[in-house]
Amino acid sequence: SLESPRTTYTMSSNFFMYYSIYLIRINVVANRLTHAAGVAIASALRENRTVTACDASRNAIDDTAGAEIALGVRKNPVLTSLNLNKNMLGPETGRAFSSTLALGSHAR
Repeated sequence: SLESPRTTYTMSSNFFMYYSIYLIRINVVANRLTHAAGVAIASALRENRTVTACDASRNAIDDTAGAEIALGVRKNPVLTSLNLNKNMLGPETGRAFSSTLALGSHAR
């Protein structure tokens, strides 16, 4: 056989337990992400108050996950850029973002 075996070595580390990691940008363009990933993005926006930009364009994020992302945006005081272009978003997402925008900075 001409195939060479692959060897993977993983070294255990507790690096992340000792050093804070600050997520600043989320860029997941064109990764075929669906509902579950959209909900995870919403959670990242809601929980991580350092995310300033999120580009999740050209995926398959559905309407329900889009509405969850809108709720995540409400809780993120520093987000300045969000791109959800070319996803499977619909009226539920539109209503959620409309409500988020109507609340303005008071939502944060």
